[in-house]
Amino acid sequence: MNCPVHKKLKPPQPEEFVDVAVEEDVVVGVTHHRKVAVLSVSYRVVSASSAAVLFADSLTERDVATDESREGVQLGIYTAEFKNAELPSDSELLNQLVNKVATRIGDQVSHMLKNQEVVFATEAEKLQLEQNYAGAARNFARSYVISAAKGNEVGPVLEQLRFNALRTHLN
Repeated sequence: MNCPVHKKLKPPQPEEFVDVAVEEDVVVGVTHHRKVAVLSVSYRVVSASSAAVLFADSLTERDVATDESREGVQLGIYTAEFKNAELPSDSELLNQLVNKVATRIGDQVSHMLKNQEVVFATEAEKLQLEQNYAGAARNFARSYVISAAKGNEVGPVLEQLRFNALRTHLN
């Protein structure tokens, strides 16, 4: 080694920063929330004149609301936002069910009562065959009033009403 000390090769200078990937497990708490509302209703439609049950039914409606909430985490450049579950209150869920059930009951009852003039005329014809002319006249009168209010043809019903009213006074 005959080279002078100053001519010796210098080792390379170390890096100023050492980049090392750091991997970490991030645990984020997630909570699933679920609310279930159940409403059961039983009802009957009763004839006011005869107290006979015309229609009876039971309805059960169910509504489910779900959402989730998450914890918020920030670790380096990773960010998980906080999220709070947004569920309707118990009374809001039940009010929605009440509206659904009320609509279904209204539809069923209105469908049943949609053509009441036909129901009264049919009942009047049965009573006429049994020679119960007073009852037949009463039901034909009901059919006449409903048909007239709806703007339907009332001629045949009016003829039957007159016929049974006269028969009532003849007997």
